[in-house]
Amino acid sequence: MCEFIHFRLEEVKALIEEDTDLEERDAVGYTALSYAEFSGENEIAQVLFEQVQTRMLKMIIQMY
Repeated sequence: MCEFIHFRLEEVKALIEEDTDLEERDAVGYTALSYAEFSGENEIAQVLFEQVQTRMLKMIIQMY
C-alpha cells in the first residue's frame, strides 16, 4: 500500500475505489499518507486524508 507515493493522483483514486487498505503500514510503520506528506505530494496526501476520515466516520456510524 505504501507504494502509493509512486503513483499519480488518478491511480491513487482508482486504488481507493478498489477499497484498498489506507491504513496499512510498511516495515517502518509508515502509511501511504505519511509518505505522501513526507514527499510533498500534497494532492495525494489530501485525497488520502479525506478518504481515511470518511472511512472512519462510516465505521463509527455503523457502530451505533
